[in-house]
Amino acid sequence: MKTIVTTYHPDGTDSPPPHTQHCLDRLTEMGYDYTVEVSRHNDAKICAIAFLNALDILEKYKGEDLLLIEDDCLMDIKREDLEELLEFHQFPGIVRVVYAKIHNTGTSRWRTRFRTNLLCTGAQAVWIAGEYHEELIEKMKEAQPQHFDCFQSGYPGVRELQLDKSHGRQLQHYSRIIGRTRKGVKI
Repeated sequence: MKTIVTTYHPDGTDSPPPHTQHCLDRLTEMGYDYTVEVSRHNDAKICAIAFLNALDILEKYKGEDLLLIEDDCLMDIKREDLEELLEFHQFPGIVRVVYAKIHNTGTSRWRTRFRTNLLCTGAQAVWIAGEYHEELIEKMKEAQPQHFDCFQSGYPGVRELQLDKSHGRQLQHYSRIIGRTRKGVKI
């Protein structure tokens, strides 16, 4: 399993936002080797940057089992325990490992057009089976770039498994998407 930390920096450099270092330190503590991928989609709508970055990563590491972790995520599960959990589920799609909030799409403002299931938002860590990349890339290229979490829950035919509980937490940080500080673990 290849672990990728996804980040975005508004000035287009390889220097991630200040909160990212806390995410990276925690990953090291929990036994993960990781690569940091900085999005170069500065011209995209802010809500589409994570989606476009994920698409780039899927194409770059096509066929490898990937754990994509947003830079505002603190993992609470050790790598070896996560590998055991994934082996137990053996799910050939996307497994949501970390999420900050769950919205019932039938009763919240986060309605999705194609499903009536739950929608996970906030800090994300998702595992994507290598065998699922081709199909997922095809679906992403068909879709309009959007919030990556909304795409996973709302696009027709996307295979996702939401674990019963989140195995991480969100870091408190300034969010360009909402224009204010997101609540979470204080750094």
